[in-house]
Amino acid sequence: MNFLVIALVSTGALGFGSAIYTMISHAIISSALFFLIGCLYRRGASRSVLLFSGLAQTSPRLFFFFSLFLFANAGLPLFAGFPGEFFALVSLWQYDPSLVLLVIPGFFFLIFGMVRVIALGCGTSVIPETGSTFLVDLSGVEYSVVLLLLVWQFWLALCPYCVVNSIFLF
Repeated sequence: MNFLVIALVSTGALGFGSAIYTMISHAIISSALFFLIGCLYRRGASRSVLLFSGLAQTSPRLFFFFSLFLFANAGLPLFAGFPGEFFALVSLWQYDPSLVLLVIPGFFFLIFGMVRVIALGCGTSVIPETGSTFLVDLSGVEYSVVLLLLVWQFWLALCPYCVVNSIFLF
């Protein structure tokens, strides 16, 4: 959400549209991430991150969707977070190009955090595999909810002008 503040600081129409778009995309992506975390908590009844290591082996669909929404939250291209962050940086560049240099170190911390989470999910499981039904994969209802949120965020990523144009009509 720091890109929301960056967009508002730039004090332009592009920055305002970017801030509104970022709020909408953040609502979709965060909803999906909280839903997936709720699915994990319901299965494990624990908040320990180490308990969920090796998630890619035990629950591949859950890990796949969690990774996709993690990438979307990071603002990678082809995901809903990218247009808002990109236009916030363009708006900040138009306002003062030297301020963009203050944002660059944050990208390195973001990459480091994503690599850590993906490495934890692809690591070895601490739960014995014999007789364990601890981390079952997504059920049909959970799968459909996550798939709906994924389609919605891809639509938002590929058609950002639909949202921004409707904002400026009012």
